[in-house]
Amino acid sequence: MQTKRIWMAALALSVACGTMSAQADEQQESHGKEVYSMYCVLCHGPKADGKGKGAASLGDVRPSNLRISKLNDAQRERIVKFGGESVGRSAKMPPWGQALSADEVRDLMAYLKTLHGSADDGT
Repeated sequence: MQTKRIWMAALALSVACGTMSAQADEQQESHGKEVYSMYCVLCHGPKADGKGKGAASLGDVRPSNLRISKLNDAQRERIVKFGGESVGRSAKMPPWGQALSADEVRDLMAYLKTLHGSADDGT
């Protein structure tokens, strides 16, 4: 009987932790979307397709389409913190490491993961 109670408690704890983790992920993604809207949308656009209002002012350089980027998470984070030049990309992608907190960078990365590989539905 004692073993059954322990297993039931462990199961309940596991379910609770999974729920809390999912809620934390959703909060990070939501906050990351806010960060994206403040710092990234001008160039990368509301659809993260690289067609923001500020993109034309960059001349021949076009912001990355973040939906199809082939960069890994570490590379993306490095670009956000240290700018495009830090990974051999354009110097026109500014470093945001001084402007963003570690939590904001983490949350932005969580939001970008929700976009990666998603189709542009035209909305």
